[in-house]
Amino acid sequence: MSLDQAVVSQPHLSVETIAPCYFHFNFIVTPHQRIIRGFNEYLALIAANRSQLPQFDHVFNACAMASLSQQAADGRHLRAKALESYTSALAATSAALWDPTQTLQDETLASVLLLALFENITAASSSLVAWYSHIEAAVRIVKARGSKQLRTKVGSDMFVAVRTFMFCVRTAELNAHVSELLASISRTPKDMDRVKDVIQQCHSLDQHFVRWTDAVPEEFRWETVDWQVYVPHDDYTNADVFPGRVDVYADSWIAIVWTMARWSRIVLLSVLVRATAWLHLPKDYRSTQEYATAARLCTETITDVIASVPYQLGYVSNPHKSSTKTRQSGGKRGDSTVQRSMTAVFLAWALNGLQSQDHVTEAQRVWIKGRLNVIGTHLGIGYGTLLAKLNIRVPSMLIRRDRLLSKLHSLSSVNTTTEDEPTIQPADGSSPSTNADQSATQKQFLERRVTELLASAMGKKPEVDEWTVRTLLQLPKDVGGT
Repeated sequence: MSLDQAVVSQPHLSVETIAPCYFHFNFIVTPHQRIIRGFNEYLALIAANRSQLPQFDHVFNACAMASLSQQAADGRHLRAKALESYTSALAATSAALWDPTQTLQDETLASVLLLALFENITAASSSLVAWYSHIEAAVRIVKARGSKQLRTKVGSDMFVAVRTFMFCVRTAELNAHVSELLASISRTPKDMDRVKDVIQQCHSLDQHFVRWTDAVPEEFRWETVDWQVYVPHDDYTNADVFPGRVDVYADSWIAIVWTMARWSRIVLLSVLVRATAWLHLPKDYRSTQEYATAARLCTETITDVIASVPYQLGYVSNPHKSSTKTRQSGGKRGDSTVQRSMTAVFLAWALNGLQSQDHVTEAQRVWIKGRLNVIGTHLGIGYGTLLAKLNIRVPSMLIRRDRLLSKLHSLSSVNTTTEDEPTIQPADGSSPSTNADQSATQKQFLERRVTELLASAMGKKPEVDEWTVRTLLQLPKDVGGT
């Protein structure tokens, strides 16, 4: 036999065969010696059981081809096939949600979560509306499924997944509650006591965070393995590591838990500052002790998150597994045991929360936007690129929002009260119509200020749609507009 005859040609595999394998490796992680907890294990379990519901197969294939399209040479062709499967999945899932026998099944909830992940991967439009709608649907399904879902591993894992993504959307129930509260109360003693209660809740929850961090076992903490002195040519956009600490963790799941906990603390401190600002109006909230303390704690927490990013993106490995040396650019692979794509989904939302903070330096903000773009372009999570385009500042913009909506609410309350009372000629001789005109003028002025706030958040050259920015600023649909 000649050498030519002995050479076996490499088998040709179709993209339909490769894509699920690529998706499984990057987005589904099962626990093993180096990984304490997995990601999306329920997908592997459902797929292994050969789901009889078409929506799961359609959306699984859509996500698989979409994830591979971010790296493949024929990405456009794959994206077209992914979109075709996604469209079929939407139709099948919509039909399942109207069927009482299918709505509560594992495959239906898994399909909705995969639809949300598809939006994360592709970021087909400059909007978060599709992703939000899928997560809201998943929440409704979880509520309808009740406590029985926690009896199985698949059900329990999906419940945790939904709760995690809900945290990404609303960050905390307290934040949403405060937004509604501060926009709908007046400066009465009763309302001021309600705001003081919020501040007390914030202090109490922050103490819970401190006690939690103190009680975490040593093996679940981080280790500082390097100290970055400077960034060559101040090129923060492309720097893998920001000047300062470089921390590593026992595994990627532990790093994610710390990141989400730190992010929740930053959100909590922002809520505290917003409540303090409302309480001390018209005094400058930045002169209060609460603001000074929150600014210090936020700055420290932001530094902790930034120090963890190189590990989570694979630029640096755990010293107990391999080399501790960080890499500036190059292959950017780090620890090959860590599937970075799913880690990047969670990290992207935390980094978005960081970049919007008033307490982030301009250099940090540029670096964070650079990491979000890396998540979008190199790791295949398209929402990273979309989030990098946001221009929101927290808590300052939310404080402006709170004050404007509170004034609008007070103005509406006065007008409603006036309409319900008998018409009385004012003592100064002015007519009721004049007072109504003044109220209308004040309302127009306040709504114009809301529009200016919205425009400021969108930037001079808007790259994100108004719905997304309005949602993140928690502005009512009927107030302001571009």
